[in-house]
This record gives sequence, structure tokens and C-alpha cells, in this order.
Amino acid sequence: MTPEQIIAAIGLLVSEPDPAFDTLRDGGFDARYPVSVEACPETTSPLDIEGHTLICGTVSVPENYDAPDGRRIPLEFALGRAHTTHPFPDAVVYLHGGPASGALGSIAAMTDVILGSHRAHRDVVSFDQRAAMLSSTTVRCRGVMAENIVGLVRSGAGKPAIEGEEVSDETVFGPCIEELYASEADLPAYNTANNARDVRAVMSALGYPEYNIFGISYGTRLALEVLRTAPEGVRAVIIDGVAPTGVKLYDDLFGPHADALEAMFDQCAAQPACAEAYPDLRQKTVDLGGKLTETPIPAARGQIEIDATRFYNLINQRTHHSALWARELTAYLPRMIYELSDGNAATLDWYLDTHIDPRAKEPADLLGRVPSA
Repeated sequence: MTPEQIIAAIGLLVSEPDPAFDTLRDGGFDARYPVSVEACPETTSPLDIEGHTLICGTVSVPENYDAPDGRRIPLEFALGRAHTTHPFPDAVVYLHGGPASGALGSIAAMTDVILGSHRAHRDVVSFDQRAAMLSSTTVRCRGVMAENIVGLVRSGAGKPAIEGEEVSDETVFGPCIEELYASEADLPAYNTANNARDVRAVMSALGYPEYNIFGISYGTRLALEVLRTAPEGVRAVIIDGVAPTGVKLYDDLFGPHADALEAMFDQCAAQPACAEAYPDLRQKTVDLGGKLTETPIPAARGQIEIDATRFYNLINQRTHHSALWARELTAYLPRMIYELSDGNAATLDWYLDTHIDPRAKEPADLLGRVPSA
């Protein structure tokens, strides 16, 4: 820690708890949406002290806003106070993506990174949306999960299924929906319009009659829905990566990836050397999906198993501008596709080791031959 951080930490330790937190401990600012203060569930900033600068808990909202006296949903939240003694009264609420990815897996990422600059002058708030991560307690298939736990864990870890423990749509999704309906969950109520009402409810419960929105990914769609369905109190909206509400976003989600593949097919066909080495690349790629589904390349090569899902997920990362973006992949794809069609993963393994695998390279690795495109 720097000297400034040490001084700040000591100041926080000897400071009095924020008096506004007392109201939250007593049930919150809006009786329609009771607050229950709880220990923060995940990692917080080392400079935050629960009860002094940051507080966590749940806000209870109706599962169906048209039936406010019916079933309730506890939405997990985290609230970080501004780093000033005279903050602006309108907090910033972070709307996470997904949907259902959640935001509270690392509270510090929200309070210090995503909204860190805003926190200099404003309180910051985040919550896991209904059915997302920590706010999913009302739509969990506990019985189905328990019955299929081995298969689910092995599938999530990329391990081959054990006979009798396979998981599928028939063994998991259908029974899960039946279990949820049997629990009296109102599944149609878990939608974007009610997510928007939840935003207003959470901010009212936490004491912010006026507030600002910062939304990313699905959170941009949700931010637009707040403006349409529950705009009361919204001062400003930051929309990072918007898709208009009229766009059928999830219907067209694969469009950019398909377009990128078609462009590669056309470019290869137009280049004599590529067309000669890799003829009919489009059909070869289509056929490869079936081959990798039926006969994945095993992990015994010192790399992960390669099935159709893993290979196409890697291709899709070409359009993801993030730390996981698959750089320089396109030049090698024709060769990879033809090799994988013959059960050969040499070029793909080299690419994973060179561009994806974070392991430190040994001197001998630096002398290895790089495949040419």
C-alpha cells in the first residue's frame, strides 16, 4: 500500500459508520421494497470497510409487480459511498450484462474499476438482476441439480461423461422447468420489463429518488427499458454498446460471426494459392462441425479436447475486442480446418500454445518452428 492508502485506511478505521446506513439496517427508505443488510458475499476493495464505506444486502421486490402482495424476490446489492464528504445526491447504478451473468462476483471490480471514477463524487450501486447469480434463489432447480450433479460438474469442466451420468436437455432442462413451476415460480415474470422495474425499486429502497445509470452489454438493453417502463428518477444514462430495442438481438446474435466466416471463405476463394490449397472451404467447415461432434480430438496431446463447440467458440472470439480476443487467427483457419478434418490438431495446438495459453515460455519454445499460413 502507498502512504496515502495507509492514511486513508486508518482514517476509515477510526471513522464513524455512515448514518445513512442505519436507515438501511432498519429496513430501507421505501417500505414497499424492504432492505435486509447482510455481509458482503464476495471480494471488496481493501480500502473499503463494511458498514463504514460499503454495505451489502438484499432488496425484496415483487416477483410480479401487478401482484405486489404475492411472491417476492430478494435482489442482492452492494452500495459503495462516494470518496468525498460532500457527494452529489444522485448515485450511479451499474447494470450488468448477460442477461443473468451477475455483477457481485467481485464487488471491488464494480466499486473501484468499472465505477471507480464516478465514485470520486457519487455513491455507486450494483445488484444482481432477477434470476442472475446471487439473485437467483427463487429460480434454482435444486432437485434436478442434485440428481445430475456429477454429469453437470464433469460437463462444466470439459470432462467426458461417465456412463449413466450423462446430462442433456431431456435430463436437465425439461425437469428443471417442471420443478420451477411446481415451486410456484412465475417464470414469465422474469423478463426485461420487470428487470427495469427492479432498477427503480432498488434505487428507491436505497434512498435515491434521483439516480444515474451505467449499462453494458445486456445492461444497455435494460437501460433503454428503464427509460420506457420505469423512467421515474432517472437523471442520466450511460449506454456502453447499445442495440436498439427494436432489434431482435438474440435472434441475430450469431450474425456477425457468420458474416466473418463468409468473408473468409470468399477471400480464400479469390486468392489462387489459398483456393488451390484449400478448395471448397465453406463445405469443409460445415462438415467439420459434424466430425468434431461425433469424434472430438482427445486431450491426450497435452492440450484441451477439441470438439465442435470449442473450435467454433475460438473462431467466434475473433470478433470479441477483449483480453480473450483471438488475435491473428484468421490467417491459420483454412489450414486448421483441413487438418482438423483429418483428425490433426498440429496448427491449432501451436496457436493455442502461442496466443491463448498464458504459461511462461521456455527458451526451447522460442526456437520452435512457427507454421506458415
